[in-house]
Amino acid sequence: MKEKILRMIKYAYTNVPLYEKKNIDITSIKDIKDVPVIRKEEIMVDWEEGISSNYLMKYLQGKLMSSWTSGSTGKCLRVLWTKEQYNQSLLPLWILRHRFYDIKPTDKFCYFYNTPNVEHRKKGNVFYEIIENSMGFYKNNLSEEVICNIIDMIKEYSPRWLMLQPSTAVLIGRTMEKLEISLSSVEYIELSGEMLFEETRNYLKKIFGCTIANQYGCNELNSIAYECPEGNLHCLESNVYVEVVKKEKRIENKEEGELCLTTLNNETMPLVRYAIGDSGLLRYHHSCNCGLKSPILELTSGRISTYIQHEDGTLLSPYIFIHAVHSIIEMLGDVIIQFRVIQKEYQKFEVIFVILDEVYENLEEISAHIEEIFLNSIDEKRLKNSKYIFLYTNHVFADDKTGKCTYFEMMV
Repeated sequence: MKEKILRMIKYAYTNVPLYEKKNIDITSIKDIKDVPVIRKEEIMVDWEEGISSNYLMKYLQGKLMSSWTSGSTGKCLRVLWTKEQYNQSLLPLWILRHRFYDIKPTDKFCYFYNTPNVEHRKKGNVFYEIIENSMGFYKNNLSEEVICNIIDMIKEYSPRWLMLQPSTAVLIGRTMEKLEISLSSVEYIELSGEMLFEETRNYLKKIFGCTIANQYGCNELNSIAYECPEGNLHCLESNVYVEVVKKEKRIENKEEGELCLTTLNNETMPLVRYAIGDSGLLRYHHSCNCGLKSPILELTSGRISTYIQHEDGTLLSPYIFIHAVHSIIEMLGDVIIQFRVIQKEYQKFEVIFVILDEVYENLEEISAHIEEIFLNSIDEKRLKNSKYIFLYTNHVFADDKTGKCTYFEMMV
């Protein structure tokens, strides 16, 4: 394990400009603590410096896969992979899905997405996509009417399992409860993308009546930890090396700090000692009945979604704003580093964009385009008719006291 980590560190500090410019003698690296922690803001200053020189030609030829961070902290980062490295990063998760819950890659499943992987299809007011044995639903505008139609489509598709965020699962569960309907084909639900609280798990178990497991990951590195039947979140050591740090120094067993990750599979755009912004602790010495010996991760803060509130009491997922920002980036390039939307009143929102210095210097020329794309990407009627106050800055938000600077602030 240590050899694999050191190999990736030395590879990154030899082949990736982001690390090379730190001027560290790789012969002096004996342990991961010998190299500094990096953060998303540092990578986004000059994004292409994070690409390995070995894969630069494939990037220029358009032969690499791209994935976007979800923007849950308001900072959108594009990550590059080869298809082989991407699939290798997912292998540990698939092995444990099958071992613990008998879930196979051939089983039909449904998921929810923010940025489409293939061209949208449309059925009524539902946008969706189909990729091999899976059906994905667009998370934008998850009104009760849309959710009802999605439930009907899931029933017709008859998947064996679902993969989604806890907040989305709760919205679907509330509708199922209200209409007294069930999804009888679903035997397993995998939750990720937000902190999973016990009360949420219990509610979803009651509504869906199936096995529920938690998966902790990020689009930068894919799966980080996975929940076994004993309820423990085990680190996936063949994909990611997980550390807990304080003031960028590693701390030991059962002490809380910031999570720091090192990819073990992505040589295209390697992340070494990458501070993800979540807090937690690791338990190294345990005897879990599932048989896994890898460290157990306990999250103490993470990506928690709140809801947009409407005057009639209905709630809407704020993922609609992530879609709007992704649309800006797709059309104008990587102009936005971070964003935050604050609901001031039922139909009044403050939108703060943190933009690149060179864009900030020419703000008058581009701000109208940014705002036009943002507003045109919102197709929920009440939100579209709301008032938006746009603010711009070139200073990245500081983390809040929970350990994350969330992209959406719910109305108090």
